[in-house]
This record gives sequence, C-alpha cells and structure tokens, in this order.
Amino acid sequence: MGDFAAIERDLLAALKHDGARLLEEHLNDPALPGPENPPQAGEENHGPRPKAVLTCLGWITLRRPYFYSATRQAGRFPLDAALGLVDSYSPGVARWMCRAGTLAGSYQAASLDLLTYAGLDIDARQIQRMIRPPGSQHGPVARGRKGRCSLRSRETFSVSAPTAPARPCAARS
Repeated sequence: MGDFAAIERDLLAALKHDGARLLEEHLNDPALPGPENPPQAGEENHGPRPKAVLTCLGWITLRRPYFYSATRQAGRFPLDAALGLVDSYSPGVARWMCRAGTLAGSYQAASLDLLTYAGLDIDARQIQRMIRPPGSQHGPVARGRKGRCSLRSRETFSVSAPTAPARPCAARS
C-alpha cells in the first residue's frame, strides 16, 4: 500500500493545485458578474492588470480592471475591494496570518505553523507586516488590536484592508 502519510500529502497537494486553477479560472471569467462599479467621473479604464494572490488553495493570478483618474492622481481596482483582498492575500489567508501571528510565540513560529498546517509558505516578515503594517507603532499594542488584525474572541479574527489609493503604473500588481 505504501506510506499512507505520503499518499495523503500528495493527494492534498494535487487537490489544492487543481482547486487553485479552478478558482483562478472562475474569478477571471469575463462572464462572471463582477462588482457593479463602473469608472467614476474622470476615471479611465486602463484595462486588465494582473495580480498574484495567495489563497488557501495556493497562488492564483487575477486579471482585473484598473481605473485611474488623472485629476485626482489616484487609481483603484474595484475587484480587489469586492473580493476583500488584503495586499496580495485572500481574506482567508489574511485571517490565518493574523491568527498564527498573534497566537504563536514569534512571527517565525507563525510562519512555520502556516507551512505545517496549511501548506502555505509565508515569510515571517510578511506576517509581521500583516499584523503591524509599516508606519504603525513598534511598542506594545492594546490586547486584541494589532494593525489590521482584530481579535474578536479567543478563536475569531477579522482583517481590515488598507485604503491607500493606488498609483498609476504600467505593471502594477
């Protein structure tokens, strides 16, 4: 029969890989009803832009419209907001990062926990940035509130996405 643990691990990896491809195809389907968010006054649609996103299933690439206003010198990706993306992480992965980073003894331990239990290779510095975004205070923080991660109860975390405007660039991801 072989090594049951290896069979289990390999099957899970294959399922996650196929699931990530199906999710990517689904989210990039032009027929998929997207957010009713046409360009606002003064905005131009600069076409689809790719973005690599880490999901609970693995990495996918989104192709989503980019709207830019030269007057306001600000751009936006409506699909990112509709999906609840936090930087390059799905809401599920962002929640896992918050939970692991808040409850583990260190960001390195949180990184190892995510690799061990979810198969997600996330650098400890990325977990630290999720919990303490650049520019946030570096000292102790109030219990239950750390950067983008809010502790709602012993077991539940919520994540808030940043609201900084996007800048125009040809290869923004």
